[in-house]
Amino acid sequence: MSSWCQLTRGDGGTRLSLRGSWRLPALGRIRREIESLPLNTSDVRIVDAAQVSDMDTAGAMTLLRSLERHSIPLSSIDVTSLSEQNRQILALAQDAISDRGSVLQVSAIGDPDSLGLVARLGAATLSVFDVVRETVEFIGAIGVEVFHQ
Repeated sequence: MSSWCQLTRGDGGTRLSLRGSWRLPALGRIRREIESLPLNTSDVRIVDAAQVSDMDTAGAMTLLRSLERHSIPLSSIDVTSLSEQNRQILALAQDAISDRGSVLQVSAIGDPDSLGLVARLGAATLSVFDVVRETVEFIGAIGVEVFHQ
């Protein structure tokens, strides 16, 4: 059984159910798990976040970027069961994604398993750099919002 996400197929399409803690310490495992799912973009109808216990900005960005990579519309996320804090974090992440546009993803390099050691190390370094960059973007966005109030 997976820790953070599960696909359920039904008559109305596929439901991607999320659960657990979507926070920075588990980011690598969350990415691997969601990327390992056989997501068919035309089939996913709803992303159910009802069982997400807590989320930080890194977890929100991981979720949104994964959905973006699979061309799943962000409007498919059911946020009604999320806590107000998690809803705000997700909204902040959506704003950051819409403001920045698309950036080069490490996945564009190719399948990491088919790369040599140096290429895998480079891809991992780029992944870490991407997370650090996103974190700095969020800290800046939060700082701007604090000073606006």
